[in-house]
Amino acid sequence: MSILSLIKGKNKNNNSFFVLDIGDFSVKCLIVKSDTGREHVNIVGYASEEINPGDVFQGQIVNIHPVVEKTAIAIDKAVYQSGFKPEYIIAGINGTQVVNQTNEIIHTRKNPKQKISSSELSEILNASQQQIKKDILQQGKYSTEIELINASVLETKIDDVAIKNPLDFIGQNIIFKLFSSFAPSIQINALQTVADNLKLNLITTVYQPFAYFKTLKNIHECIVIDIGENLTSILIVKNNEIVESHTLPIGSSKFTRKLADNLEVNVIKANQYKIDYANDFLSADTTRAILTLFSQPISKFNQKILNHIRKIIVKGYPTKILFTGGGSLLPGIIENFTNEYHKINKKDNQIGIIDINYFDDLIDQTNCIQDTSAMPAIAIAKLGTQFGDYDNTISNFIKKLYQTLRN
Repeated sequence: MSILSLIKGKNKNNNSFFVLDIGDFSVKCLIVKSDTGREHVNIVGYASEEINPGDVFQGQIVNIHPVVEKTAIAIDKAVYQSGFKPEYIIAGINGTQVVNQTNEIIHTRKNPKQKISSSELSEILNASQQQIKKDILQQGKYSTEIELINASVLETKIDDVAIKNPLDFIGQNIIFKLFSSFAPSIQINALQTVADNLKLNLITTVYQPFAYFKTLKNIHECIVIDIGENLTSILIVKNNEIVESHTLPIGSSKFTRKLADNLEVNVIKANQYKIDYANDFLSADTTRAILTLFSQPISKFNQKILNHIRKIIVKGYPTKILFTGGGSLLPGIIENFTNEYHKINKKDNQIGIIDINYFDDLIDQTNCIQDTSAMPAIAIAKLGTQFGDYDNTISNFIKKLYQTLRN
């Protein structure tokens, strides 16, 4: 059963839902409809609305009611475009407070000849997840409660034999390789409050880099770099597994502030100049002046990203690098990164920008999604149609855990 199956029958516009990507400078809203199969995605509505500076910072909503107002505007625009209004929301989540871990869980069964049931899996995995959560809290990073936002079984073995779905198998030793993401409850609760104020049902949250991992084509050896306003996410995939997923507290707002100081304007006007610069809307002289102004900050910015990559990868650097997020559109960002990355990986590196063609079975009926800043929402939309579980008797935890099981 998929999330779309749960929606079907309750919504007169079957198999449809909103995707919300609430960033530091804008909220993006998609209306997604699936007509021909669980993994087929139609984008039938799309809108973006600017958020007041400071109402969201590094992925955390800090001023709920203005965010609700801006989100409502984006939703109304998308609804007007699509002609209908879904009842359900899937929301993206990101931030420096999100913790990601890959753990190996080994369980020896008391009754190896008995078939594995969903209730047994629930006991094993729920206990393991609670221990992982306890270990994270003991590390001292959080002073408040955290919640599971994504979990995926990357690999399952029974008595050293790799299998896909352990239900109804027999055997003594079960080994899971489990990828988990946790976020502060306050961050999740803020998204829930936004949905409640909009009188919509928030059915799940999705860690954005994880959505890329599950939905992008041909990224079995790849680094995905998502540059937002105040966050930059780095996803490293090797041998078709997540090696690292981490979010740095840096982003393109650094360049907005640089422009604001140089031009003596407020950040809203400076951000518009930055967008115009990225879209080549400015005069040649102005473009050259900004390129010079940004040259040194871009170099320092990319060095922070490269330093993090070097900490994680000892050898065997991926040759495929994909950029996304509005910040990646700034002239000079990718060019400088390409030159610097070649110094540590002297191979034929393939460096590009994610667009809608990087996703299978996806149709943009709006014809409005034209740049990479919308790609986090697209990845969430695509993943939303893939959510499923083994049977409807499994606990909520198992549903969340196995809904993103690798195919």
